[in-house]
Amino acid sequence: MDSERRRRAIRHLISEVGVANQDEIRARLAREGFVVTQATISRDLSALGARKDGTGADARYVLGPPNQTNTDLQDALNTFGISISSSANVVVVRTEPSAAGVVAGAIDRAGIGSVLGTVAGDDTVIIITGDPDGGEALANVLDPVAIKELT
Repeated sequence: MDSERRRRAIRHLISEVGVANQDEIRARLAREGFVVTQATISRDLSALGARKDGTGADARYVLGPPNQTNTDLQDALNTFGISISSSANVVVVRTEPSAAGVVAGAIDRAGIGSVLGTVAGDDTVIIITGDPDGGEALANVLDPVAIKELT
């Protein structure tokens, strides 16, 4: 499907190239053969869970959980999450006993662009990000999703 290919391209632009605004995304997509309107880009960014991070000239798009899977991820973290912590490119999510697989699966399905993969034990999920210093940013993306006391 064209929209899926286009969204993969946008995800790549955000996570690997770094883009500051929708005009830049549109121009880069056009070079890859995607001719789209600003409204389409806006809808794609929303579906990908992209948001601006930073201020002024330093502001760049970053990826968060896509909207269509946000509910599953939110439910998993709200139901089973105990704590979230990070270091360098690693995020550790502590869960209720026997629930790590459920939380890891929800994270995997969310399609968060910076996530390389998850490893689930019994009550712990380890998430590896592609950014050497991306652990804290990913923890911040996950933290507002959960309602329990997450640290």
